[in-house]
Amino acid sequence: MDLVTEEVTIELPLSIQNDLEVDDNGTLNIITVILREDDEAYEVKLDFDRVIENLLDHYDGMRDVSEAQQLYLIAHELGRQAVRLRAVAELLEGGIIDDDEDDYDDEEQIIL
Repeated sequence: MDLVTEEVTIELPLSIQNDLEVDDNGTLNIITVILREDDEAYEVKLDFDRVIENLLDHYDGMRDVSEAQQLYLIAHELGRQAVRLRAVAELLEGGIIDDDEDDYDDEEQIIL
């Protein structure tokens, strides 16, 4: 007996919020909160180190220049964001942003 199936579309209004947090053990976590329309929330916590390990496992053994380029791009973006985070933290402490050329290129601007 063959059953005929039909495609069904269900709308599910959700809101997703992402955050970064360092816990009491010094572990950086990616926090994702999924909110339903009725304000019920579901939280997913990912250890950032595990995300990086998973990424490195994915690329392990590959010998393709484009794959290496992707890792360089990810590392560059993480470094660029680290500069921004340090600059804002320094501003919050009442300091000034260091214009040291070693921190970022002249073309880059710290966007707060």
